[in-house]
Amino acid sequence: MKKRIIALALLAIFAFGIAACNKNSALTSEQAQKVALTHLGISQKDATDIHTHVTTENGIPCYSFHISTADGGYTVVVHAGTGEVLSSTESINH
Repeated sequence: MKKRIIALALLAIFAFGIAACNKNSALTSEQAQKVALTHLGISQKDATDIHTHVTTENGIPCYSFHISTADGGYTVVVHAGTGEVLSSTESINH
């Protein structure tokens, strides 16, 4: 009986932790991708390749996008909670 109570308590703590993490991510990856593309001034059709990574920067949950176009490549990091662009870098193909 004691093991059952401990197991149920651990399960409740685990479930609460997952729910709390999901509340911190107000944006979906699709919404954050739109923020990144808008920040770069690129339309979805002009992006030849987009890779998305979920990461943290300084403890902040973020989406990192690696976006390729015919003109170059870009990396944009978007805050998962607020949609703020935290960083943006560009590499131009020659």
